[in-house]
Amino acid sequence: MMAMVDAVTGEIYSLPLSIDDRLELPNLCIVNSAGRGPDVEFQQDSRLMVIKAPPDCSKRNHHSYSHYYLWRDNRWSLLYRERLD
Repeated sequence: MMAMVDAVTGEIYSLPLSIDDRLELPNLCIVNSAGRGPDVEFQQDSRLMVIKAPPDCSKRNHHSYSHYYLWRDNRWSLLYRERLD
């Protein structure tokens, strides 16, 4: 599980790969993937977040990707997705 919390208001936001805004990550596969949970990279003074994540087992596409998200208008917007394997 992952979440983002506004330090001033206490409001909780789901991160981009969460399932249905429940703060849960997708079911991760080991086969044809990075073989571990997601790597999340961000800086406190930036609106960019990079998530390197293995695939969701419930989907047909079993490849790992780097996802580049931008925080704007109180939500994450996918800027770019790059296949890792």
